[in-house]
Amino acid sequence: MKTFKEYSKDGDQFFVNKDGRAVFNEPVYFRMDGKKGSSKKKLKEDYSSLPRIDTLPGQHKDSSEADKQHTKLSDEIKSHQQKPSEEHEKHLKSYTNVYSNQSHTIARKVISNHKKGLPETEGMKPKDAETHKAIAHVANQKIGKEIHLYSGTKFDPRKAVKKSKSDIVHMPAHLSTTHSIQTAHMFALGHAETEEGDVKPMHILHIHAKPSDKGYHVGGFEKETIIPGKTNLKYSHTTDHSDDHVWGPNLVHVHHFTIHSQD
Repeated sequence: MKTFKEYSKDGDQFFVNKDGRAVFNEPVYFRMDGKKGSSKKKLKEDYSSLPRIDTLPGQHKDSSEADKQHTKLSDEIKSHQQKPSEEHEKHLKSYTNVYSNQSHTIARKVISNHKKGLPETEGMKPKDAETHKAIAHVANQKIGKEIHLYSGTKFDPRKAVKKSKSDIVHMPAHLSTTHSIQTAHMFALGHAETEEGDVKPMHILHIHAKPSDKGYHVGGFEKETIIPGKTNLKYSHTTDHSDDHVWGPNLVHVHHFTIHSQD
């Protein structure tokens, strides 16, 4: 089996674990790492003929109606999920703060430890280790409702899928997702913008979750659901879409997955 270094020499951000499943080297989390351009550039290609991202499952073209639907869904999920303890709630607030680096720091360490075959909290700061364990505990419950979850990423998962056993990728770290495509798009756009004012093709993961799948719905402005680490995602296919950003329409690759299993 090839090593991570052999796979990464062409820029692929993944490695293959001992079970033959690809693992993304980049966490799936809510943070915008892109460089915002200062001027609008003329688009080289017109993607307006592609279906818009607001036609994806669980979405609505009318923004006010979409917000109503998303809020209703959040309320439905939260109504039957176990409420976290005060201590766990503190960890949740820290972990889901988009202005904090904690979720990224924790996920990076968990992925690195998985690659090295070490315990997942090995070498973590005590506070981060406590937060990681708290999130794992809170997210270890059924979502309770069929839901379409999205997350904007900076990487294209398809090369990893091709090298992975049975098209199943392993996610050792917790995943930040949302049932609002606009939220996922916001983060995908943040990854795709360049200093020169260009917008690279964006990538959004779509995870079709069953009621029996595990995760914790945080809600809030991002309509966030945390999928616990040690989740295996089964790749289905990729569809191309356009967005309605002021600089667009831009190209958005949406990669469709289901939850195969959770340890």
